[in-house]
Amino acid sequence: MATGNLRKFFLQVAPGLEKVLERELLNLKIPGEFVPGSGGAWAYGPDDILWQIALKSRVCEGVQAAIMDPFHCAHESKMLQSVRQAPWSQFLSTDVEAVHVKVRTDPVSRLQHERMIQNLIRRGLEVSEEAPEKEAKVPQVNVLLKHDKCYLSVDATGPLAHRGYHTSPGNAPLRETLSSAILLASKVERHLEQSNKGIILWDPFCGSGTILLEALSSFLGNPPGNPKLAYPFREFPSHSEDRYQSMISNLELTPHPRVHELYLIGTDRDEQQIEAAQRNYRRLKRRMPRPSGTDEPDIPCSLDFFNSRAIPFGEKLLASSKKDIVIVTNVPYGKRVGNDEENRKLHQQLSIFAKRNKDRVRGIYMLTQKNSLPKASEGQLDWRTELRFSNGGIPVELLSWSRERVSFK
Repeated sequence: MATGNLRKFFLQVAPGLEKVLERELLNLKIPGEFVPGSGGAWAYGPDDILWQIALKSRVCEGVQAAIMDPFHCAHESKMLQSVRQAPWSQFLSTDVEAVHVKVRTDPVSRLQHERMIQNLIRRGLEVSEEAPEKEAKVPQVNVLLKHDKCYLSVDATGPLAHRGYHTSPGNAPLRETLSSAILLASKVERHLEQSNKGIILWDPFCGSGTILLEALSSFLGNPPGNPKLAYPFREFPSHSEDRYQSMISNLELTPHPRVHELYLIGTDRDEQQIEAAQRNYRRLKRRMPRPSGTDEPDIPCSLDFFNSRAIPFGEKLLASSKKDIVIVTNVPYGKRVGNDEENRKLHQQLSIFAKRNKDRVRGIYMLTQKNSLPKASEGQLDWRTELRFSNGGIPVELLSWSRERVSFK
């Protein structure tokens, strides 16, 4: 049972993925109260919430610990006074000499000057007013001003978006948290549970393999977080390392009961992308837990990457296996990976492939640039928009088609 002081945290996600975070929190069954908000969710409860999110959430980008309730702040003197009265001793040790200060303001708040706000925060904390080097490992204080209301928090986890295995990102990388959000929205687990043949999870444009590697980790029950990492919350004076270690020792790695019926396959026509995916897979395996007395992790399903064009490979795949196919992919888009005409052809090829093999293809989930598909025409699928968010500054959407609601134009 969780014990300790009740706190308030903000769980960050990419804007547009708030509902995915909400669904993940329900699936993880983390105790506490969660209230959806713009760009994430507020969480209320003991420190256990923070620890479990850091270790278990595949979607959360980071966690901020609220210092105090938001307060009205239209003048410099009010901000300085409030900073000096805040309970920093729970989050910052007395020997802290420098802090990063990240400031965000809306257009209507009176206080706007970033440097001035940073100086006020540092003055109130009685630390150096000189900004530390960007890479300096010092605490980060976050300041958000909305309609003259000030929200103060400290970074509790650092960035959670990148796992240790993904060091070969490829040409058009999709970060790990976004890949996991796509997989949750694609309901891959439900497809596996409803199929009596097992499924092939195929990424025909796999790039450096992130979608499939996140899927494999999830199906194996391997948490995305690393208990050995020096998360910022472990430096909080109020942190209980004994309770944290007790929570870690009770973590259960529970694979999906039908993971052995899953086959993960990635294809890409770029040989260098496939080599990057294979390197990332090797790194992922080195980070997986191993059964006692063995040198290799226990992986009861297969994951393979092939240098091949997508549709011809898919036809051969169907001929060689009786499993159903679920396609989850990040279709090439943007100037880095081809022109618009090439990308439209890829969309059309997927539609034709699904139409020709609708008895075997359970669903297609395709991340693509927003509004990049031509208007529905003969031979096209009846796509539905599942998610909209931004990837690397490009507005994107996750489109879905499933044979349960098949509707060919």
